[in-house]
Amino acid sequence: MKKCCVLVLSIFLWLPCVAQFINDGGNIDQQPYNFGFSLALNYGSFNVIKRSDYMEEFQYTNVNEETTTVPPLAAIKSIGKPGFSLGLLANLNLHRNFDLRFTPNIIFVDRDIEYIYQREEAGGQPGNNEPPADVLVPEDRRLNIRFTNLQYPLLLKFKSNRQGNVRAYVIGGAKFCMDVTSRKKYDEAMSNADEFPADAENSLFIDRNYFAWEAGIGMDLYYEFFKCSPELKISRSFGNVLNNDDNLYSRPLAGLFAELVQFTIHFE
Repeated sequence: MKKCCVLVLSIFLWLPCVAQFINDGGNIDQQPYNFGFSLALNYGSFNVIKRSDYMEEFQYTNVNEETTTVPPLAAIKSIGKPGFSLGLLANLNLHRNFDLRFTPNIIFVDRDIEYIYQREEAGGQPGNNEPPADVLVPEDRRLNIRFTNLQYPLLLKFKSNRQGNVRAYVIGGAKFCMDVTSRKKYDEAMSNADEFPADAENSLFIDRNYFAWEAGIGMDLYYEFFKCSPELKISRSFGNVLNNDDNLYSRPLAGLFAELVQFTIHFE
């Protein structure tokens, strides 16, 4: 995968450099504003903040008012997963070296949270591996949290002077994120919450709306009729995105911060 990315980037960099004349990208730098579209590969994960007592057992009362003892956890891990996104681009030329960019996009990426329990320490008597009847011993679970996000980044782009058909830049700003599927998943889970433990697919919820910062680097590559810009960005939510529902899987967590690494190619 890394070799393929390096090869693609090398081709994009090589083509403008071998040109024997200066391309103007369709006279794009002389326009006060311009538009385009974007394609991106993503890698999403969570920064998991655990409660200080997450390794201690706790009492949990389910929707049927049945109280059970949940054994302590050995670990909670975030498992990153790849995804992709499609977007549009609107660019406002503020100065020779500064642009203001609005890049709305829809992003498809999953994130997993893995729970590993301490079964041997679930509360059984010495010499007896069986826990008491009132102790719930869940299987290790990997919860899949599906994201279909609409993102609205507003970014400031600082670009260098052109060197032939290449221009480097750094970019940063903030974005508003909205999960378009979270409300449906939450309503379905609440309507089916008549058993404990809850379905692993519907037991950990993320806030529908949140803000995040975003920063990255890239290059503008000028061709005869258009401009192409490979770009690498990272982003992280400003605050905790974990919903406040109290259940078996959210109880040990103090917070989740959504993180994203994104390789984007802009066409203008």
